[in-house]
Amino acid sequence: MTNLIYRIFRTEGRLKRLLFSVIFAICAASSADAQGTIGHAECCGRQDVILIRGGLGYWPGAKALAEEFRCLGYAPSIIYGWEAAATARKIACAHQRCKMAGGVIIVGYSSGADAACILAQRLETYGIGVQTMVLIESTLGTPVPGNVDYCINYYASRKLDMIPMFRGIPVEAESPCTIIHNIDVKEFPEFASQLKRNHFAIGSTTAMREMATGAVVARQPALLSSPDSPIIGGIPPLPVLR
Repeated sequence: MTNLIYRIFRTEGRLKRLLFSVIFAICAASSADAQGTIGHAECCGRQDVILIRGGLGYWPGAKALAEEFRCLGYAPSIIYGWEAAATARKIACAHQRCKMAGGVIIVGYSSGADAACILAQRLETYGIGVQTMVLIESTLGTPVPGNVDYCINYYASRKLDMIPMFRGIPVEAESPCTIIHNIDVKEFPEFASQLKRNHFAIGSTTAMREMATGAVVARQPALLSSPDSPIIGGIPPLPVLR
């Protein structure tokens, strides 16, 4: 019996070490992503786009979306939700040194959409506004702060909406001055392809990437054209909002 208990504790120890190793790997990857430069007014004149991953860093389509923004003439950075405060300080520092090219643009997926609102709240304390915010499948429906000029929230209503980790829900704006659109993809025929995607897949589809980049370009075309891609070409128009 003593040997059995000892083996159980040893097994538990291995599981703990494995768990800690996974957490350490995630944090290490987080630190690597966090090293991206914020503020490109002096070097290339590109406008920053902050992409925020979902819980535990989940967002398989984040790098593909970042690359599309880069080809469109923006300067994307991918962060994790828990880096919102540190990123706000970086933006504030770049803003103070006049290194921000254009307004702040934030794109968040899943719990990263809620973190996007937290990032905006942090920026509000520094007196910095957010020009455009794109949310994809907000899980908690965190209110959009009053320093956000425009927010578009893409989501799909589902039967499992009572479970946060499986859902996307509408969000509300704290200020009547914020232009906000909640788009349930079920209400628009042009988004029919998204209905087959669950919460964990919808944020990584080609169509959703086009919707996210299209929303940003429609609000603010890149300040500096990228030589390898036209700025507006290939971007689908936004749906007629009802």
